[in-house]
Amino acid sequence: MINIENEQNKVKLEDKDFSLIKNAVNQTLINEGVDYSVEVSVMIVDNKSIREINKETRGIDKETDVLSFPM
Repeated sequence: MINIENEQNKVKLEDKDFSLIKNAVNQTLINEGVDYSVEVSVMIVDNKSIREINKETRGIDKETDVLSFPM
């Protein structure tokens, strides 16, 4: 299952953008040989939010492009 949450309002995202993200996640899982059920969540946030998340979870008070967390 792929969950996508858009938590920002700086960039207008359309259905095709969400489809592109889902396709990229699916292709990555295929390329990595994942043949079991997984759940992937993608959260799209602004710079302020990702900085706060990075500080809370990693102790780094800095913006970043991507954060990933194993479950």
